[in-house]
Amino acid sequence: MATDRRGPSGVSLDGPESGPDRETAASAGSADRSTRRRVSPGVVTTGRRPPPTDRVLVVGGGQVGRRLAEGLAREARVHHLDDDPAAVRDPVDYEASHVPDLTVPEALGATGVGPEHTAVVVTGDDGQNLLVVQHLRGQLGLRHVVVVPADPRNRSVFELPGVAVLCGGTVLADALARGVGVVDSHPPGPP
Repeated sequence: MATDRRGPSGVSLDGPESGPDRETAASAGSADRSTRRRVSPGVVTTGRRPPPTDRVLVVGGGQVGRRLAEGLAREARVHHLDDDPAAVRDPVDYEASHVPDLTVPEALGATGVGPEHTAVVVTGDDGQNLLVVQHLRGQLGLRHVVVVPADPRNRSVFELPGVAVLCGGTVLADALARGVGVVDSHPPGPP
């Protein structure tokens, strides 16, 4: 019996054939799964849903990228590549390396990722994000890349086949509304 593997954010790592995301995939059409889909309010994917991966590359993010790498390392082999030396100092349970320029294809390739792996791009600069996504998809052939735009207004620039676009603010707001209890669905009334 197959088990549904979940990442730190609760997203199924096993693809659409198992777990709660199968309804979303089924509604996209079984014959052609290469269409643009809205998975949740903060997530739009284009291209095919990726298969489970055992290796994830986190590109950039500084300390946020470090925390992301730490969380993902519970589910997969992770390499964090960053231009902030403090963010990649003394990693625990994952690989990390410092490079002065994250957009250099050789630096991305030296991490050992290949077409079957996943990359998360969170550099904090959308020009840099776009170059990294292009190198990962074009030169390294990665079939699944996740990008967090620095400016949500640039979302459409990243809506490419094989690229999932996450709006950090929307994902955080959804998480708070669902489970943390910080967002109250009932507005305050008169005392």
